[in-house]
Amino acid sequence: MKGQLEQYGETTSYVIRINRVHKIIKGGLTMRYNAMVVCGNMRGTAGFGVGKGKVARHAVNLAFLKAQRNILHVSCRDGRTLYHDVQGKHAASKVDLRAAKPGSGLVCSDVVRGVLESVGISDCIAKCHGSRNKFNVIQATFNALTHHRSVEDIAFMRGRRLIDLSKQI
Repeated sequence: MKGQLEQYGETTSYVIRINRVHKIIKGGLTMRYNAMVVCGNMRGTAGFGVGKGKVARHAVNLAFLKAQRNILHVSCRDGRTLYHDVQGKHAASKVDLRAAKPGSGLVCSDVVRGVLESVGISDCIAKCHGSRNKFNVIQATFNALTHHRSVEDIAFMRGRRLIDLSKQI
Protein backbone atom coordinates (compact mmCIF):
# COMPACT_ATOMS: atom_id res chain seq x y z
CA MET A 1 0.00 0.00 0.00
CA LYS A 2 2.08 2.91 -1.16
CA GLY A 3 1.23 5.92 -3.22
CA GLN A 4 -2.51 5.91 -2.58
CA LEU A 5 -4.39 9.14 -3.25
CA GLU A 6 -7.43 9.90 -1.09
CA GLN A 7 -9.83 12.82 -0.94
CA TYR A 8 -10.82 14.45 2.39
CA GLY A 9 -13.09 17.37 1.52
CA GLU A 10 -10.86 20.00 -0.07
CA THR A 11 -7.67 18.32 1.14
CA THR A 12 -5.99 15.54 -0.82
CA SER A 13 -3.85 13.05 1.06
CA TYR A 14 -1.10 10.90 -0.42
CA VAL A 15 -0.05 7.82 1.53
CA ILE A 16 3.72 7.57 1.11
CA ARG A 17 4.35 4.39 3.06
CA ILE A 18 2.76 1.96 5.48
CA ASN A 19 5.11 -0.17 7.58
CA ARG A 20 4.06 -3.30 9.44
CA VAL A 21 5.96 -3.72 12.70
CA HIS A 22 6.08 -7.01 14.66
CA LYS A 23 6.80 -7.21 18.35
CA ILE A 24 7.44 -10.52 20.07
CA ILE A 25 6.08 -10.67 23.59
CA LYS A 26 5.41 -13.42 26.12
CA GLY A 27 1.96 -14.21 24.71
CA GLY A 28 3.05 -14.31 21.10
CA LEU A 29 3.38 -11.82 18.25
CA THR A 30 1.75 -8.39 18.09
CA MET A 31 1.46 -6.36 14.92
CA ARG A 32 1.27 -2.61 14.68
CA TYR A 33 1.43 -0.23 11.73
CA ASN A 34 2.96 3.14 11.09
CA ALA A 35 2.09 5.36 8.14
CA MET A 36 3.57 8.43 6.44
CA VAL A 37 1.05 10.76 4.79
CA VAL A 38 1.38 14.01 2.83
CA CYS A 39 -1.74 16.16 2.54
CA GLY A 40 -2.42 19.39 0.66
CA ASN A 41 -5.05 21.35 -1.22
CA MET A 42 -3.12 21.45 -4.55
CA ARG A 43 -3.22 25.26 -4.42
CA GLY A 44 -0.08 26.08 -2.44
CA THR A 45 -0.41 24.39 0.97
CA ALA A 46 0.86 21.01 2.12
CA GLY A 47 1.85 19.15 5.27
CA PHE A 48 3.11 15.73 6.32
CA GLY A 49 2.63 13.50 9.32
CA VAL A 50 3.51 10.11 10.74
CA GLY A 51 0.96 8.03 12.65
CA LYS A 52 1.01 4.71 14.48
CA GLY A 53 -1.83 2.33 15.27
CA LYS A 54 -2.92 -1.27 15.75
CA VAL A 55 -4.76 -1.15 12.42
CA ALA A 56 -3.37 0.36 9.21
CA ARG A 57 -6.46 2.56 8.75
CA HIS A 58 -6.01 4.11 12.22
CA ALA A 59 -2.34 4.81 11.49
CA VAL A 60 -3.28 6.57 8.23
CA ASN A 61 -5.98 8.65 9.97
CA LEU A 62 -3.58 9.70 12.75
CA ALA A 63 -0.91 10.60 10.20
CA PHE A 64 -3.47 12.67 8.27
CA LEU A 65 -4.46 14.59 11.41
CA LYS A 66 -0.79 15.30 12.18
CA ALA A 67 -0.23 16.39 8.58
CA GLN A 68 -3.06 18.90 8.87
CA ARG A 69 -1.33 20.45 11.88
CA ASN A 70 2.02 20.67 10.06
CA ILE A 71 0.95 22.87 7.12
CA LEU A 72 3.36 24.85 4.91
CA HIS A 73 2.38 27.60 2.44
CA VAL A 74 4.28 27.79 -0.87
CA SER A 75 3.83 30.35 -3.64
CA CYS A 76 4.00 28.96 -7.18
CA ARG A 77 4.97 30.72 -10.39
CA ASP A 78 2.02 30.73 -12.81
CA GLY A 79 0.44 28.10 -10.53
CA ARG A 80 2.70 25.36 -11.91
CA THR A 81 6.39 25.66 -10.92
CA LEU A 82 8.90 27.24 -8.54
CA TYR A 83 10.29 30.76 -8.86
CA HIS A 84 13.90 29.65 -8.44
CA ASP A 85 16.04 26.60 -7.66
CA VAL A 86 16.15 25.57 -3.99
CA GLN A 87 18.01 22.99 -1.93
CA GLY A 88 16.90 21.29 1.25
CA LYS A 89 18.75 19.08 3.71
CA HIS A 90 17.71 16.84 6.55
CA ALA A 91 20.09 14.39 8.22
CA ALA A 92 22.02 12.71 5.36
CA SER A 93 19.40 13.46 2.69
CA LYS A 94 19.69 16.37 0.29
CA VAL A 95 17.04 17.40 -2.24
CA ASP A 96 17.55 19.82 -5.15
CA LEU A 97 14.36 21.30 -6.63
CA ARG A 98 14.66 23.09 -9.97
CA ALA A 99 12.09 25.14 -11.84
CA ALA A 100 11.10 23.65 -15.20
CA LYS A 101 9.57 24.73 -18.50
CA PRO A 102 5.82 24.35 -19.09
CA GLY A 103 4.82 20.83 -20.03
CA SER A 104 7.92 19.10 -18.66
CA GLY A 105 6.02 17.51 -15.76
CA LEU A 106 7.42 16.20 -12.50
CA VAL A 107 10.76 14.43 -12.91
CA CYS A 108 11.45 13.11 -9.41
CA SER A 109 11.08 10.18 -7.04
CA ASP A 110 7.68 9.02 -5.82
CA VAL A 111 8.21 10.60 -2.39
CA VAL A 112 9.05 14.05 -3.76
CA ARG A 113 6.28 13.66 -6.35
CA GLY A 114 3.71 13.18 -3.57
CA VAL A 115 4.84 16.36 -1.84
CA LEU A 116 4.95 18.47 -5.03
CA GLU A 117 1.57 17.19 -6.25
CA SER A 118 -0.05 17.99 -2.92
CA VAL A 119 1.38 21.54 -3.10
CA GLY A 120 0.11 21.94 -6.66
CA ILE A 121 3.41 22.12 -8.54
CA SER A 122 3.11 20.40 -11.91
CA ASP A 123 6.47 21.27 -13.58
CA CYS A 124 9.62 20.62 -11.55
CA ILE A 125 12.83 18.62 -11.68
CA ALA A 126 14.14 17.14 -8.43
CA LYS A 127 17.26 15.19 -7.53
CA CYS A 128 17.90 13.38 -4.25
CA HIS A 129 21.47 13.03 -2.96
CA GLY A 130 22.78 11.06 -0.02
CA SER A 131 20.37 8.92 1.97
CA ARG A 132 17.16 7.84 0.22
CA ASN A 133 15.29 7.21 3.48
CA LYS A 134 11.70 8.24 2.73
CA PHE A 135 11.17 10.09 6.01
CA ASN A 136 14.37 12.10 5.59
CA VAL A 137 13.62 12.85 1.92
CA ILE A 138 10.18 14.22 2.86
CA GLN A 139 11.69 16.43 5.55
CA ALA A 140 14.42 17.63 3.16
CA THR A 141 11.78 18.47 0.54
CA PHE A 142 9.75 20.48 3.05
CA ASN A 143 12.97 22.18 4.18
CA ALA A 144 13.64 23.20 0.57
CA LEU A 145 10.09 24.52 0.18
CA THR A 146 10.43 26.64 3.35
CA HIS A 147 13.44 28.38 1.75
CA HIS A 148 11.49 29.12 -1.43
CA ARG A 149 10.55 32.79 -1.85
CA SER A 150 8.36 34.53 -4.41
CA VAL A 151 9.34 37.76 -6.16
CA GLU A 152 6.84 39.67 -4.01
CA ASP A 153 8.38 38.29 -0.80
CA ILE A 154 11.90 39.26 -1.90
CA ALA A 155 10.75 42.77 -2.82
CA PHE A 156 9.06 43.16 0.56
CA MET A 157 12.16 41.92 2.45
CA ARG A 158 14.38 44.38 0.55
CA GLY A 159 11.96 47.24 1.13
CA ARG A 160 11.54 47.87 -2.60
CA ARG A 161 8.65 47.91 -5.00
CA LEU A 162 8.05 45.04 -7.37
CA ILE A 163 8.34 47.39 -10.36
CA ASP A 164 11.89 48.38 -9.32
CA LEU A 165 12.98 44.73 -9.20
CA SER A 166 11.49 43.96 -12.62
CA LYS A 167 13.47 46.82 -14.18
CA GLN A 168 16.72 45.26 -12.94
CA ILE A 169 15.95 41.89 -14.50
